[in-house]
Amino acid sequence: MGVLNPFIAESIVHWVEELSPEVVLLAIQKSLMRQKRWDYAEGILKKWVNQNVTTIQAIEADETHFQNSFMNPTDLLERMKRGDFS
Repeated sequence: MGVLNPFIAESIVHWVEELSPEVVLLAIQKSLMRQKRWDYAEGILKKWVNQNVTTIQAIEADETHFQNSFMNPTDLLERMKRGDFS
């Protein structure tokens, strides 16, 4: 993840205050699983905020929806034909 310098520590505090410790920890865990640094975790957090997915429950539901969309290739193809990329 990299060195915890004052800038990263301040950024983590900001995200914990904006979202929750659990959501920030989940983003950090996802980043570490890919052997990425803090900016990757922060990118995950920004994506979740932009998509208004800001609770653990909403994140899990969004990830399940995403995974299910790839498990059914016919459905995925039909959605792509319609231009539905959500």
